[in-house]
Amino acid sequence: MTKLSFKRGITDYAKVQMVIGSIARGKDMFIRHKRIKGLEYLDIGCGPNSSADFVNLDYAWKPQIDVCWDLTVNRLPFSDNSFSGIYSEHCFEHIPFESFQKNMKEIYRILKPNGIFRLIMPDGELYLDIYAKRKNGSDEQMPYEEGYISPMHRINGIFRNHGHQCIYDFEMINIILKDAGFNSIGREKFNEGKDKNLLRDNAWREDESIYVEAIK
Repeated sequence: MTKLSFKRGITDYAKVQMVIGSIARGKDMFIRHKRIKGLEYLDIGCGPNSSADFVNLDYAWKPQIDVCWDLTVNRLPFSDNSFSGIYSEHCFEHIPFESFQKNMKEIYRILKPNGIFRLIMPDGELYLDIYAKRKNGSDEQMPYEEGYISPMHRINGIFRNHGHQCIYDFEMINIILKDAGFNSIGREKFNEGKDKNLLRDNAWREDESIYVEAIK
């Protein structure tokens, strides 16, 4: 462990957080039930972007995380029809395809009728469209292409780097959400959507993201 400082709490240290996460992950007794009681919104994979107005769920434990959870192992620990809105930004590409399918059904289950799910992911179609244009002579750059030796190297990056396990386009997302039960599914834009409370989009991800909203 790095040197201890009296100016930092013990849970500020990454190694301490890893230990707590390994103990708390997936266990109901570690959910902050009292704090989250009555909250109408859930952020799945919030990372460091927690909010007092949301139930903050993430795989990695930090003091602000309400629910430390492994999406590939357990069902979501919420009752049917619990939330008016659910938000997830650049989370589900980090789990296997089959787990993504199961979690979309879980999200449908825990949303209230007419509740909105806002899903943001890397846009595989965007990268492949630019790749095709480059092969036809365009000089259009892919997002974050710096440091890659070729367009195909960048394609490999979006599919394989950062712990990514599956990359999606709108068609693929649409099919999975319909199978989960959603009927009203559409593309949105950065910081635009049907519920202002769900507009938590990070600007630095705008160039590479697909924005989708589905209504139960």
